[in-house]
Amino acid sequence: MRLLTRVLGGRETLAASLLTTVWILLVALPLVWLGFNLADHVRDATAFIRDVQVDGLPDAPAWVAGIPFVGERLVGWSATGCWPAARRSAAGCWS
Repeated sequence: MRLLTRVLGGRETLAASLLTTVWILLVALPLVWLGFNLADHVRDATAFIRDVQVDGLPDAPAWVAGIPFVGERLVGWSATGCWPAARRSAAGCWS
């Protein structure tokens, strides 16, 4: 602030205004943009969860089966919609 005031010829009000404007541009506006962006994604996530409740999970992509050790299990879970422990339980799946 002191350096900027000296560069601006001792005008403290102008220096403070300039620093405030720079702060708004560098900090406040990106945070506001982030908030709106997050709100859009929450809306999308809510719509996805609603679709999954109605239609079930989409099929797993083909590349998932190629994951070592767990790929086939993930594809099986995706196809049935049940965790392996839920399949073994007496209550069964949630669907």
